[in-house]
Amino acid sequence: MQPPQPAAPMPPTPRPPPGVVNQSLASPSPIPVQKATVPQQNGAVQQLATPPAVPEPIRRPSRERVDQSVDCGVETSEKKKRAEVINSWILTVLQGGVEGLKKEYHASMNDGPMEKAVDFLDNPTKNRYHNIPCCDATRVKIADDPHFYIHANLVSSGPNPRRFICTQAPLNGTIEDFWKMVIVSGLEYIVMLCELVEKGKPKSAEYFPVKIGEVMKIGKLWTITKENSVDIDKNLAMSTMRITKQGDTAVARTVKHIHWHNWPDHGVPDNFLSPFRLLSIFKNCQKPVVVHCSAGVGRTGTLALILIILEALCLPDFLGVPRLLTKLRDERFKSVQTEMQYLYVHRCILEYLVWKKYTYSKEDYAKFVKDYEQALAGCVEK
Repeated sequence: MQPPQPAAPMPPTPRPPPGVVNQSLASPSPIPVQKATVPQQNGAVQQLATPPAVPEPIRRPSRERVDQSVDCGVETSEKKKRAEVINSWILTVLQGGVEGLKKEYHASMNDGPMEKAVDFLDNPTKNRYHNIPCCDATRVKIADDPHFYIHANLVSSGPNPRRFICTQAPLNGTIEDFWKMVIVSGLEYIVMLCELVEKGKPKSAEYFPVKIGEVMKIGKLWTITKENSVDIDKNLAMSTMRITKQGDTAVARTVKHIHWHNWPDHGVPDNFLSPFRLLSIFKNCQKPVVVHCSAGVGRTGTLALILIILEALCLPDFLGVPRLLTKLRDERFKSVQTEMQYLYVHRCILEYLVWKKYTYSKEDYAKFVKDYEQALAGCVEK
């Protein structure tokens, strides 16, 4: 097994002091989803229903396509009430501005204690970074393998206790563990937010076939074949991975692998609509969506929080972003590593809500965008 790598590089922004999963991955709350099941016998992977249709590639921003990302499915009176909540939230964010969000971010710090990460300490060779603990309470487990360990946590969103699996990028010695989690649990989507190598440093093992038609063997049981790839937008590429049982090609299924390129470590992208295009792809998926970067907390936590907020805005009572961030960090320790990532979360949500024509002050929004760009420039200079 590959030895643990050194501690994850800490973000440049100074910080002030301050469920068990089996093949069904916990007991889900009933939610309206498409029907897609994963029949299994003794852990073997069986033929799956056809996965959801893939949207056509997006070459340029499209209001129609982005608008499909969230549909609360409520009556007009409820929509009016939600609109009031959303308009109030927009007003609060813009009035507080970038500086208010920075203070809010630092006030929400809650790092996970090591005493709640016993299994993490017991498996040092399977952890990418020794200072990014994995919460025991939400750690992904396999029911028929009591010794199974992977640095991955179930993360909830609204009434769904298993919306995401936030995880570190596989190490060479944990590739088989990663695919076992995906295959045995019948997962359908993997979102990768890092490159294999960044600035000359390895960030992820090559755990999937890179070229179309390429085949990769995973342990003694499975074979992964990259069937095709399509560009969703300038940042997002989605590939279809066909998984077959070695020696029995009749037993097969597919997994969608979505790779978000050009998202810098500890930084933020220059695109604000890609998160919503992602959500439009897997919003009806009944299985947890696997999301990973390198450590599985910075970029991963940022994307998860954006989608958690957007889905929370469709609920009767919006808890507010600080409480949602605290809950996320309770489930996946250290999620959202920098204040710039926290600002990016709000920049994306505001961009989407403005796109949806909710009420806002153009003057306040212009100031927020200007202050955001100045904050980003300051981070780049550092």
